[in-house]
Amino acid sequence: MPQYPINEKRTTWGQPQYRAKARYAPTFGPWTNFSSQYLLLETNKDITSVSTPGFRKRKRRKLPENPHTHVLWWTESDYTTCSFVWTWPGGTSAVNEYRGPAAIVWVVPDYLQTDQSDMAAADSLAIQRLLADLSLSKGSAAVTVAEIGKTAKMIGDTATKIATAFIHLKKGRIRKFSETLGITVSIRKQGQLRSRYLQQKADVRGDKLQFAASTWLEYSYGWKPLINDVYTQCENLANYLTEKSSAVREAKGSAKSELITRKVTKGSPGTWITTREALHRARVRYVVRYTVPEGSNSIANVFGLTNPLIVAWELIPFSFVADWFLPVGNYLDSLTATQGLVFHSGTKSVKERAEIKMWAMSDGKSIADQGGTRTAYLTSGGKAINNISSKKRTVLTSFPTPRFPSFKNPVSVSHATSALALLQSVFHGSSKFR
Repeated sequence: MPQYPINEKRTTWGQPQYRAKARYAPTFGPWTNFSSQYLLLETNKDITSVSTPGFRKRKRRKLPENPHTHVLWWTESDYTTCSFVWTWPGGTSAVNEYRGPAAIVWVVPDYLQTDQSDMAAADSLAIQRLLADLSLSKGSAAVTVAEIGKTAKMIGDTATKIATAFIHLKKGRIRKFSETLGITVSIRKQGQLRSRYLQQKADVRGDKLQFAASTWLEYSYGWKPLINDVYTQCENLANYLTEKSSAVREAKGSAKSELITRKVTKGSPGTWITTREALHRARVRYVVRYTVPEGSNSIANVFGLTNPLIVAWELIPFSFVADWFLPVGNYLDSLTATQGLVFHSGTKSVKERAEIKMWAMSDGKSIADQGGTRTAYLTSGGKAINNISSKKRTVLTSFPTPRFPSFKNPVSVSHATSALALLQSVFHGSSKFR
């Protein structure tokens, strides 16, 4: 994707800045300016980007995804009038009046760090959803998702069935052994096998595991088809994946965060009560493009398997059943993680919007001051607002790494993995059954 190393930063003003000094006048006295200038109205747009030659002539989908930051904010404050009124015994009074931006009554709607919603959690959730989409979209189409899930389920179910059948066989449960594999063993044959098992059990030199192994091979016609079904399913999936390995695929993940806060602050008695409401919303979005690694469409290369139909089963130890399954599980496990993919390109976009509103009111209290009573009044105004919106896009150079909460596999490969562990422990156990 082309990049143009022409960095631009420009600031534009939608309207000029308006600043005014607060004014003060005692009773019947002249107005005078006091204190520093305060903001009444300001709008601003700040853009940092990379210049793309021919930008306006290009179609949107053909534009390069360069880093980009766009910030827009505007702040507006009321022109406020307030006063302090003194009254003394005998009816004498005095008034100090103030006019100016709402800052004269402590209304300054600055954006604070505490206003920000939980961006880290949103980022983690967006990555989690991206990884889920990556797993779901490997192989590109929904049919592949179905095939991945179907293959994983078949492997898990078949491994569990074979392991359970072998456990029954080691314990001499001939009927349950036959029912688990879905084969028919006559009552007479069941009796013969049961007698053989009891003989092995009674003989101190007997090996019940050897009984199970020989019987297992004797009834290979019951479990061989199960493995062949797994092989066929894996072959179909492998061919589909490798045939489409050159395609650039896309995955997305996004999450939102929001925080609303409200704070009421009371000044000293006889002054102002200010209320501050802040709203912050953010959206984090990842877009990643990737490819499935190139490779042969041979099932042996993709899954590391050998066709069970051409293997001399009787010449191989029965533990081959477990060994044969393991490459399938390993591949499926890698299929649902980014290690099985080649990163092509991607971006991370963060959109934020903050709105801070503040307003003031007099607390309505009268206090003793200068031998009389002083009361504060807010005649008009006393409100201000601050709006900020921004969008920042960064270019990714690799897959984002998962963060807490951890990514959960959406296609139940964990079920297959657990079943394979059971199968391996059953067929690779001690030669002496316990």
